[in-house]
Amino acid sequence: MTLSARPRKHSGFGGKFHIIIFLTLLIFTPLLLAVRPLVVTASYPDEYRDYRLLISDETTSPLRSLASSPPPPRRASLAKGGRRSGRLSEARLSAHNYTGLLEPLQDKLRELQPSIVGSNSSRSAGLKLPYYGFSLTQWQTEGDFRMHGGPPNANNTWELKHPIDSNITQLLFSIRPEEPDSPFLLNIALGTGRIKKGTIRDTDWDGNGVVSHLSYSISQGNTDHISLSFNYRQTDRDEPYELNLVLSYNYTKISANYIDPIIVVSDYVPTYIAIPSYKWNTYNLLYNGLEIGIKGESYILENVLLSAGAGYTPSLRAEYRGKRYPDTIYEKKEHIIATGSGLNYEINLSYELAKEFYIQGGYRANIFRTKGEDQRDSAWAGSWEELDADFKGFSYGILFRF
Repeated sequence: MTLSARPRKHSGFGGKFHIIIFLTLLIFTPLLLAVRPLVVTASYPDEYRDYRLLISDETTSPLRSLASSPPPPRRASLAKGGRRSGRLSEARLSAHNYTGLLEPLQDKLRELQPSIVGSNSSRSAGLKLPYYGFSLTQWQTEGDFRMHGGPPNANNTWELKHPIDSNITQLLFSIRPEEPDSPFLLNIALGTGRIKKGTIRDTDWDGNGVVSHLSYSISQGNTDHISLSFNYRQTDRDEPYELNLVLSYNYTKISANYIDPIIVVSDYVPTYIAIPSYKWNTYNLLYNGLEIGIKGESYILENVLLSAGAGYTPSLRAEYRGKRYPDTIYEKKEHIIATGSGLNYEINLSYELAKEFYIQGGYRANIFRTKGEDQRDSAWAGSWEELDADFKGFSYGILFRF
């Protein structure tokens, strides 16, 4: 007995199923590809948005043309059921064409993936670099102002010293260029505060170190701080910490006056002379200079950011302008220019309470050391002088990074 070979029939559901899949792909794939550039443009960094030309023009245009063109002629049936086989062949051919067109796009997206992930990564993959930042802090400082000097070609000296403990309010604005991987950051800091009342000790010594004059007064005043700094990031974007080189211009002003003097030693003789409600000295002292430094930050816990920095001013300039016995016939002007160096350091912990919002606390110090002399327009012209000041203390505040 001879068995005749019969072609294997496709079930009705299976044939219809493949046709439905093919029509679905044919209709919706061009639509998805037409919408995809909007998604890419919205979520990818700027430097990758040029690829929307590739996605929109080079890839989707041929697909749209293919989708809008009529299907190729059906092949003649070679056997019973060949009509269904012909449609399946057309589906395979069209799918092959789609695959060939999508391969360049897929390759480009694979190349972009690490950078895209890096720019939107979590803290475990790298620090988030904000485009803008804003902080408001209170800095409770302790420290002293000290003027120490003496006349030229003489051994006698003098020292005037008083506390400059302050409560300084500071605003900090941070701006980073909007390029996705920009290493630059601009910081602008403005601070002002009152100098608390303190006690001045004004002492003169002769060449043998014996006190020839001693008086006490009350000091009060205010202080202003301005800083403009440029940070240059040294670490890669996807590192779990950030390290910056910093170049800054810093300006600090101290304005104070002395009232209610009490003289306890005059010309080596102990005495007690009180002059209430009398302002016998006023001055303005300016420190300014360029600072070089380093600053780093890293998350030490999921929501806790540790930051620290230090800076050094190798050429600090100080200018002191004061008046002794102002608005009287005994008024004397004092003008001192000095140079030296400055040092500052700080460490902060910031806790993220909500997205982009932190509370922070830390410790900060500014130290100024300068030496110069009284100028020609000063009543003590030619005298050497040291002008030193310290601001040290804890700070607390809030921080926004967005």
